[in-house]
Amino acid sequence: MSETKTHETAEQKRERIRAANEARRVAMQKTAEAFRDLEEELEDKFSRDLDGFRGKDFEIVSSLEGPVVLRRTELVAYKAFMGSMKAADLFPSHEAQSRYVMGAVLFPESDKAANLFVRFPGLLTTCANVLMALHNGKAKDAEGK
Repeated sequence: MSETKTHETAEQKRERIRAANEARRVAMQKTAEAFRDLEEELEDKFSRDLDGFRGKDFEIVSSLEGPVVLRRTELVAYKAFMGSMKAADLFPSHEAQSRYVMGAVLFPESDKAANLFVRFPGLLTTCANVLMALHNGKAKDAEGK
């Protein structure tokens, strides 16, 4: 048996690549939509479970791997974190951020959240900033005014 090789023309290659890219975009859009739906469900769940409000008692941070739900920490955890920033010239260590954030994660499970922060270390900093904002007690629409 002899094999026949088909050669792809430049136009066929471009079309194949375009189709593959479009399929990836559609998949990402579906994933993003599913994450938005999950955020709505989580907001409802934690509003009821905590008898509180998003933006006051907890917050949801969007990520490429899904939402992260953080509850406002106790004052002692906030003070310890702020103290670590003073000791480190206003930039806390990764370990200080991890202690602060991991103590506040409600979703996903701790091991999944820890893995997420290893894969996306900037997300850990984002979550620490969100927790500090929860302690500021400002309404979102009043920030910067």
